[in-house]
Amino acid sequence: MNLTFNNQEFKNWADYFHCLFSKSKLFDLPKTEQVNQTIIETYSYKDNNRQTKIIVAYLDKYDKLIYYNVNSPLTPGYTKFWESDIQYFEQGQYDNPPKHGNPGLEFNHLNVKSIDKELKIGLAEREIQYYKNGKIVKSKIEFNEEWNWRPYVVRFEKKGCLFSIFGKRENDKEFEISTVEIENIFD
Repeated sequence: MNLTFNNQEFKNWADYFHCLFSKSKLFDLPKTEQVNQTIIETYSYKDNNRQTKIIVAYLDKYDKLIYYNVNSPLTPGYTKFWESDIQYFEQGQYDNPPKHGNPGLEFNHLNVKSIDKELKIGLAEREIQYYKNGKIVKSKIEFNEEWNWRPYVVRFEKKGCLFSIFGKRENDKEFEISTVEIENIFD
């Protein structure tokens, strides 16, 4: 069943993503692989300096969206966020109120509209990276105000058990020696 969204007609999730990413002319054609019943497509920026990849997974011959994932070595904190908190979609997730259902987001107008909003607005607004002696030790991800989420902090250095108990070390102030801010992560 075809779906009309923003004056365009789409056959399924893959058709939507292909159109979205090819229209921008920023991405190469996706590399596709199949793992059991899951079809995974990886989109890479044509500009190698960006190094960002968007990975999209489908079930049932592209009719159900399992997840999408954004990663880049330029934003290790944001990539870690996606890896640790990967969002597997399920039926009814964008209903009001949200419902739990079978795995995979069905290809319908409400779900396409919700995913389109996420992709166009972006989830994260910026990543602030903290370096000590030239090595990244922490990243703070600040999300787009639209989502009303608290910042997400990723620590990259190993800590002892005292840090786990007390939550702060004296040398935490060293994190502020050097910072890098990356805006517009998703662009």
